[in-house]
Amino acid sequence: VRKSSADILFSFIGADYRTLMRIARLASQAGKSYSFFVVDDFISALRIAGTNEDAVQRAADRSRTVLRGAKHVFAISDGLGEYLHEQFGVSTITLNLAFEPEPIPIQPKKKQIIYVGSINFLYTAGLRDLFQVAERIRQTSGDDLTVRLTVAAALAARELGVLPPFVVSTPAETSEGLAREIASSLFAFLPSSFDLREKVMVATSFPSKSMEYLAYARSIVVYGPDYGVATRLFREKGLPSVVSSPSELEDKMHSHLASWPQNSSIYRSYLAEAHSLAAARKTLCDNLGL
Repeated sequence: VRKSSADILFSFIGADYRTLMRIARLASQAGKSYSFFVVDDFISALRIAGTNEDAVQRAADRSRTVLRGAKHVFAISDGLGEYLHEQFGVSTITLNLAFEPEPIPIQPKKKQIIYVGSINFLYTAGLRDLFQVAERIRQTSGDDLTVRLTVAAALAARELGVLPPFVVSTPAETSEGLAREIASSLFAFLPSSFDLREKVMVATSFPSKSMEYLAYARSIVVYGPDYGVATRLFREKGLPSVVSSPSELEDKMHSHLASWPQNSSIYRSYLAEAHSLAAARKTLCDNLGL
């Protein structure tokens, strides 16, 4: 690193705050400046892991020193940037994830709601609400509505319990296969936790699954609190649609079954504007002086 002609060390910071320390030490030893792209709230990750509060505070203090020494701090979402400013007193630049979609697959429509990605405490309550609403609609309307998850059934059952018979849980074998499943679905489901214990993470964590949703979904339904990153994004950008209660989710499901909305052009237009490689490159080059 010392011999490199590069001036800046650029590092991604996820849930492990110790990466901050390693990069700062490396930059100091190499005589370089450093910049960060922060993609997770690493302090909340410590608390979730059961770290005692004294150790959490020591980590926060060390992180504050290192972040303030950075040449630039990029954040994956506006919410995370606001949190970093509030907690550590640093100014940030939002750097959106870059995603270049393939053409939308032409697929026959299925009465299917799809949820893509991992299943953990941020999503389980929302998925259970989805199951309950789908079951009511199946019973009252007779619609053969299914829910598609993209993890192995054993993993889904470990987090959610016994899956209802109308829930199919199996990984998509390829990215093309995943795109086809999303494109054929009634809508893609994007939940987040309403639990105040997870408020910071919901307000800062950008759901990467939304990239595939924006690229290939006919429609997307965000289900979460007003302070959630996805909720704020969809409302600020005028992207359909957001609901925040089981009754609103049920109404939205009924309206989708009645009209099968096609919002893909709206989503892909936003994706090209904010998340293209060119947009990410411009943000980096403008701010790093490249």
